[in-house]
Amino acid sequence: MIDLLDKIPMRSQYTVEQFLEDLKKVEPTPGTVHRIGAELIYHEWMCCKRVRGEDDSLTKEFNELLDFFEEGYEEKLIKGELTENEETPTSVIDNLIDQLSSELADTIIGRSADYIYDLLVATHEARQDELEEYSKLEEAVRNEIEEHPEYPDAWNELRLILWVLGEYNSAKKAMKNARKLGWNAETSKIVAL
Repeated sequence: MIDLLDKIPMRSQYTVEQFLEDLKKVEPTPGTVHRIGAELIYHEWMCCKRVRGEDDSLTKEFNELLDFFEEGYEEKLIKGELTENEETPTSVIDNLIDQLSSELADTIIGRSADYIYDLLVATHEARQDELEEYSKLEEAVRNEIEEHPEYPDAWNELRLILWVLGEYNSAKKAMKNARKLGWNAETSKIVAL
């Protein structure tokens, strides 16, 4: 926890961009950001919708941001887009920041800074739990591959696990094996992490 406290400054308030910059330091994966969408971005979207209206450009951008946190990030990983483009959690958030309009980037988040900081800490803790869990899964999937080396979905599952564990080069190799054996996103049996 101390390493996270050193990386993330205490703030009196957060803009959307500042929040995403701090979130990036947690190296969030699709499995760890759903709570952010549900508790923070959804709240901001609803407030914006109530105050500015559903058709307002800022409301629409918050809705797109919500979609990213609730399903877009996970969908990109499952379809193999992140592995193919050699993206990491940090680069995914960097790309997200680059796509923000200046209006959204500079919008001050209505939730308290303490609430947001606690959410970042909770995301970090979820990430640590995820690393433990996925390390155990890796061994099981590698055993499955040993028994059935021609099974493309097992190689794809290994790719997902390795990506979540931060082993991006190994994930890319596993994806190449999966594709060579006939895996593609449209026929994949894996639809969620």
